[in-house]
Amino acid sequence: MLSLAGLLQPWGALRPDSPLLFEPAAPAVERVEASKAGQLEVRRVSTLSAAELWEAAALLARSFDHSTLFQAAFPQATARAMILHALFTTIVKDALQYGRVDIAYNGHIVGAARLRGG
Repeated sequence: MLSLAGLLQPWGALRPDSPLLFEPAAPAVERVEASKAGQLEVRRVSTLSAAELWEAAALLARSFDHSTLFQAAFPQATARAMILHALFTTIVKDALQYGRVDIAYNGHIVGAARLRGG
């Protein structure tokens, strides 16, 4: 389970019977243009090119690199970066096949969220 850009509710609000792994703060939409200047879009994707998959996994790996849990488990920065990239590549591939992936995009991927279920 992962998310960026503040899409998660507090952990205490999660319910086991929830249809999603986490509840979005706002209703999910196919495409939202948030800013004319930045042209930020939120896109629901069902496929990613190899380059987009690598970019999404790299973004997520960098986002979790300073997690105390991951730093304790993998104290060497280089090894941690490689492990996190492999982990998030697998998570995004799984979500593309069995769940849903939303990405924030403004010329390149700037955020990603994985949701369980369709």
